[in-house]
Amino acid sequence: MTVSVILIPILAASAAGIGAMARALGRSIPTPVLCLFTVLPILLFPGAFVSDRTPLPLDHAASIRPWNVLPHPAPRNANLNDVATQLLPWAQAVRVSWKDLSLPLRNRWNGCGTSLAANSQSAAYSPFTLLALLLPLVPGFTLLAALKLLFAMSGMWLWLRELQVSPRAAVFGSVTFAFSFAFTPWLFFPNATVMSLWSWILFLMELCRDPKRRAGATAALAGVFSIAALAGHPENVVLGCLFAGLWIAGRRIVGDLPELGAVTRATAVAATLALGLTAFCLLPSIWAIASSSSAVAAQTHPSAFWNPHGSVWRTGVLTPFFPHALGNAVESPDDKRVEAFVTVCA
Repeated sequence: MTVSVILIPILAASAAGIGAMARALGRSIPTPVLCLFTVLPILLFPGAFVSDRTPLPLDHAASIRPWNVLPHPAPRNANLNDVATQLLPWAQAVRVSWKDLSLPLRNRWNGCGTSLAANSQSAAYSPFTLLALLLPLVPGFTLLAALKLLFAMSGMWLWLRELQVSPRAAVFGSVTFAFSFAFTPWLFFPNATVMSLWSWILFLMELCRDPKRRAGATAALAGVFSIAALAGHPENVVLGCLFAGLWIAGRRIVGDLPELGAVTRATAVAATLALGLTAFCLLPSIWAIASSSSAVAAQTHPSAFWNPHGSVWRTGVLTPFFPHALGNAVESPDDKRVEAFVTVCA
């Protein structure tokens, strides 16, 4: 039996845990629906759950020195090179650090040492990352991909049902969200990890309307905000919160949210708690941005642009939330990426 077979029991246990969390919040996900949400990620790439095959783009290894001197076909998807050359090496560096019982602060295998936890995308402190430590690197990434889809669908179900959407429509909306092109192309990136929590944020904000559930919903919302902040893509956290704010404001404008004050206060309390709980990671990340090429670009550009023709606001405010808004003018030599990639392959 391969290690990959263990993925299914872990995924099933995770689904049971999600069901228990929903019941603790006074809501429920029917067992057939939860089973469907558990099976669908397996059907997306079944070979990864019953054999040593993987959906990871490891074919990019042949495009990197020294292996690129050998005849090889082009990678099937060139846009996934960051998974092979950055996310996998960072994940391995985090694993080695935790197994050495040391904090994953520096990536000592990359050049002369670079930021690891503070680069955000390594998600060094994320509960998702820590859960994946139960498995080797490659099946661990498969587990993370399945968990993202499971969390996305279950959270969307709870939110849509809280909005009084019919059960069938809620299933349709949940599956459509999780398998949309806004989600699946980023499945192995930290973007999708944060996006899988968007629906939970919306559900818990909606649950704060109920005075009997408000205290528990606020505590849970603080937990989800904290996990999202540690999940590896703070830009998506900001975008998700921005959408949630616009959604709540729109509801208020049409007169559909008389409890606006209570929901706003509960959300503010949860967000404040989350900021305090995750400051140990967020503050070093902002410090790392200040020492990055984005900061250099900010000093040489008078303003930031959403597009080549429109100025928005000063870059000093923009870059902590969108570190790549000005691009990355400084590129690391390929040799540094090779060193990191060799660590994974070894």
